[in-house]
Amino acid sequence: MLMEWWKKVLKILTVTCFSLVMASAAMGQEPQSMAADGPLRGKAMMPQDMLVRIAEIEVYPQYLSAYLDYARKVADVSVREEPGVICIFPMQLKHPDNVFRIVEIYRSEADYRHHLATPHFLQYKQGTLSMVKSLRLVDCGMVYPEGLPALFRKAVQD
Repeated sequence: MLMEWWKKVLKILTVTCFSLVMASAAMGQEPQSMAADGPLRGKAMMPQDMLVRIAEIEVYPQYLSAYLDYARKVADVSVREEPGVICIFPMQLKHPDNVFRIVEIYRSEADYRHHLATPHFLQYKQGTLSMVKSLRLVDCGMVYPEGLPALFRKAVQD
């Protein structure tokens, strides 16, 4: 059941990211996904405008299950409810299993700051404060953004 949930989340994130990348690649043109009623509502984003980050988190082993619940919830609510959150994709290392990497993509720095003030993020932050042994935020840049459309198309193929 958990694996099915993650597959569903991955598919939703992939489709969302794919739509954004296609809009960015259009460089001002208006592809189908940018129609007035489409997911991007006419806002073309360029990769250089986006904030891309990897959060590296180590939690105390005794809090592993509780942390997983918080991570799943904040990822789900953030992507579903915040237009400026393109991707929050938590991943758990296999060894050691109390270490996580979270890929985060925001439309802009302002969207990231907005995310930090949302009730669901604040609940995550306060709820996990004593669970987290270490946190490191690594800002990233896209090396090959023009390759993303093919990657996302391939990821959502059944």
